[in-house]
This record gives sequence, structure tokens and C-alpha cells, in this order.
Amino acid sequence: MSQSSRISFVGAVSLAALAAAAPAFAASDKAFLNKAMQGDNSEIQIGKLAEQKGASQGARDFGHMLVMDHGMHKEKVADVTPISHPAITRVLG
Repeated sequence: MSQSSRISFVGAVSLAALAAAAPAFAASDKAFLNKAMQGDNSEIQIGKLAEQKGASQGARDFGHMLVMDHGMHKEKVADVTPISHPAITRVLG
């Protein structure tokens, strides 16, 4: 077997193994993303509260940073989340 044939064979076997394992990974990925979105939502709410009621400008600025950073994270996750995971995208709303 030539080297290119071996590489193609190994690639095909690897893809087949990944395809067989995909459902298990998809469930754990979905659970992870759901937890991450819950965390982002919490951080955004805390940030909004700090922006509104912070006793110092530093606290209000920190709250604003939380809102912006976690909001951007949610947008990035929405960009890479497949449409086939509606539970994840619903959490973003």
C-alpha cells in the first residue's frame, strides 16, 4: 500500500469513527453550551445591575464590561451553533 493510500485509508477510518461518535459528542456539546449560555445570561444581568446601581464609577464600568464581554460571547456562540440545536439558540434570546 502506498503512503498516500495509507493516509487516505487512515483519514477515512478516522472520519467514520468520528461520525459514529458524533451523537455522544453532540449531547455533551449541547449541555456545555446550555450551561455556558446560562452563565453568560447571569453575568449580563449582574453587569446591568452594577451599571445601574454601582456605588462607584469603577463598579459601573465593571458592570458595563460584563455586559459587553458576555454579550459578545453569546453572539460568537450563536454564529457557530448549528441551527439543529434549537435549545441552545433559544437560550440566547
